Amino acid sequence: MSLTGVSPLITSWIEKGLEWSWFWRPVQRPFTVPANGQIQIPSGAYTFKAPEGVLLTFGAMFDHPMGGIRLESSPELDTGTVFTAANMTLIGLYNTPMYVMAVVPPRTMPGMYGVAQQKEWPWTDWARLYVVNEDSVPHRCLLYAYTMAMLKEPRPVKEGE
Repeated sequence: MSLTGVSPLITSWIEKGLEWSWFWRPVQRPFTVPANGQIQIPSGAYTFKAPEGVLLTFGAMFDHPMGGIRLESSPELDTGTVFTAANMTLIGLYNTPMYVMAVVPPRTMPGMYGVAQQKEWPWTDWARLYVVNEDSVPHRCLLYAYTMAMLKEPRPVKEGE
């Protein structure tokens, strides 16, 4: 599969002959997200590390609209807890393709609320992904998926730079 049409950053890696890899990880194993808490994914406290990377897609489905997603990365990006299904619906970003949007009933089955990120988020050095729960009681994350691409080695430094 070619991702050149998807990401200008990946296109530049290919044009420069740089080695990179990508992966898509769908996980359909429901788990509980604690009240007012978050769980770093993939399982445990995993940090993606590479000279450069790009999060291409990230989404999750929950049993409650207070569930959401979070991206934390270098340089100085932390989306915090803004991207919940409830927040996205409140500001009108739901059931329509946007950079980050909620997917809620009637587009989903009753009792299923999702958040999807469909914008390229480039990062350097490291990135972390989380599912969050902004409610005062625990809720279930029903599934999540992400697509990540990472450069294997730093870009070569050109003479004179």
